[in-house]
Amino acid sequence: MVLVVFDDYLAEGNFLDVARNEMERAKAQVPLWASCREVLEKIGPPGRAWRSPEVLEPSYAIDIPRRWIFASCSRCSCRKRAYGDS
Repeated sequence: MVLVVFDDYLAEGNFLDVARNEMERAKAQVPLWASCREVLEKIGPPGRAWRSPEVLEPSYAIDIPRRWIFASCSRCSCRKRAYGDS
């Protein structure tokens, strides 16, 4: 699995576009996931912050149980579950 993080959303999108074209040309499948720093800081690496060349909707790079996914509360920096559970 390859995880790539970019400083901005535009660079991430351009990278995924080029990767998709090259994977189709080479007829190769690479478990490639990309995200941008801002999204990762907001959602967290285990969250739904990753996009792949095949699926441009944000998804999970790895399949982990939902109860393990936490995000920092922006108000007080406490840890809360990303799905709204306190």
